Amino acid sequence: MRLLALTFCVFIVFWGSPTFAEGDCKKNSFITKDILQCVNIAYKKIDKKLNEQYSAMVAEPKFLHRNLLLDGERAWIRYRDVHCENIYDAILPGEEAGIERIACLASLTSSRLVELLYLDTGISGDGFYSSLSIMSRVSSMTREEIFSHIENLEKTLEETDYYKKNCELTDAIHAEDEKTCRIRMKFQAMKV
Repeated sequence: MRLLALTFCVFIVFWGSPTFAEGDCKKNSFITKDILQCVNIAYKKIDKKLNEQYSAMVAEPKFLHRNLLLDGERAWIRYRDVHCENIYDAILPGEEAGIERIACLASLTSSRLVELLYLDTGISGDGFYSSLSIMSRVSSMTREEIFSHIENLEKTLEETDYYKKNCELTDAIHAEDEKTCRIRMKFQAMKV
């Protein structure tokens, strides 16, 4: 259900884009095939942005960590595919299964793009640190207790492998400690 809500958020974000203006998407329709078409268009746009960012990083002659980036990208693809297929399978035979899978792909692709931008620029755009500050202020939990709670959430083998490989890269580039990296990445995944 959260993914269906995310689907509509993604839909609204891309509502005014040239693709929608061309009439490829029936933005006011609540028919499953129309929603699926709109979500597919949004997913293709974010996937294109991700591929552009990834290609730019790999093409940069001064980028010294290509192998770590490639390992992380492969692990992310495995994680993305398994995670979104699990969501699809959980909803089947419902008509929303296809929408939820594409929404999952769009959400994880968006998170991966944010992660690549962090790797490239050092600026984290996932809201993790802001959310952590807010959670510390409004709850009785300490930062370590919040970390422990997030770290203990269920993870799949593919998710754990992706975090491990990506955190090796964030350590090499930004000296981000592995525990903080894993927790930050799990935080990103909690949105999906």
